[in-house]
Amino acid sequence: MSTTCRPQLTFEFHPTMKTVARFDQAHASTDGGAVLLTALVRPRTHT
Repeated sequence: MSTTCRPQLTFEFHPTMKTVARFDQAHASTDGGAVLLTALVRPRTHT
């Protein structure tokens, strides 16, 4: 069974801003997606 490779995904979490994820790095950590999602979900605080 073959899988489809998507070199780029666009997420529209915010009505006026887009987040684009590209998968063109030859060697990357497998937890990179979790780190990205954590950063996007965590509320930002300004001090």
